[in-house]
Amino acid sequence: MARKIILYVDDDADDRDLLSDAVLSQDPQTQLAEAKNGLEAINYLIATVQSGGTLPCVIVLDLNMPFMDGRETFEKLKADPVLTKVPVVILTTSPSPHDKAYFDKKGIELMIKPNHISYLDPIARSILQYCIGSERSN
Repeated sequence: MARKIILYVDDDADDRDLLSDAVLSQDPQTQLAEAKNGLEAINYLIATVQSGGTLPCVIVLDLNMPFMDGRETFEKLKADPVLTKVPVVILTTSPSPHDKAYFDKKGIELMIKPNHISYLDPIARSILQYCIGSERSN
């Protein structure tokens, strides 16, 4: 079985570290790839496809990032015939009803970053469920 890879796209290094720790505490076999913004994420994914590498089982996107924000990154992912198959989860501090409605309409789960580390474990479990679903479809 291929190793599970989650791509976490967030400009905040502390948030990337915290989610990585929470995911690894739930499933130590999972690898977390990280990107600091949408542009870095798209470049990583294109390089992965071109090299025949393993795509992530899920992409976790922050919305507020420099260079290419989460919404623009999401649109680029969905416009690509290969990358559109990778599930996306939004993990953001933005409680905007507009963002929630936009992603709800697209069938994309939007989670709010917790204000305490103890609330990250349920989020990590939820994200890992996408990887279990992708194992079944492979």
